[in-house]
Amino acid sequence: MSKLWEHIKLTTKENHTIFCLKSSEADLDEIEDKNRNLTKTAIGIKNIKDSKVFKTFKLQLAQWPGFINNLRGLKEK
Repeated sequence: MSKLWEHIKLTTKENHTIFCLKSSEADLDEIEDKNRNLTKTAIGIKNIKDSKVFKTFKLQLAQWPGFINNLRGLKEK
């Protein structure tokens, strides 16, 4: 479980960095790759899949693709 908490801290830090970027500075492909890697790492942590913490965290990670698509739409305008 401690690996999960460490990963949540890392993900939160990465997300905060992304939220602080100006939209013109945001490389959406890079953000998408980071999200994909963070998700894969979280899923690969052993013996946590049934925990409520993991399930909640996974739901938050699942929202990122929609957020990235919204950013793409804003940047295109």
